[in-house]
Amino acid sequence: MKTTAIALFGSRISPRFDCAQEFMVITSSENAVTGKHIETIREDMPIMKVRRLTALKVDTLICGGVDESSREHLLSHGIKILANKKGEVEENVSSYITSSSD
Repeated sequence: MKTTAIALFGSRISPRFDCAQEFMVITSSENAVTGKHIETIREDMPIMKVRRLTALKVDTLICGGVDESSREHLLSHGIKILANKKGEVEENVSSYITSSSD
């Protein structure tokens, strides 16, 4: 089972992790979505966002960009980063889930 978080900006992928206040959290198994919900994280400090994502057992973060400090915290907590992503969230969910493997 994998858990992926996508930083949101409306219906699109957020251009910056540190500015995102909502994350779509997706669980998947064998290239199929098994669960999906929106998690609101209204923390000013990116480290607090990382801690919440860690508590949610997130394996992978998808976003537009990540500042260096957040990048270090995410990686030290075992969260893989897929940055430089853009576009509509739903299109990226389908693409990511079908291209990833457990």
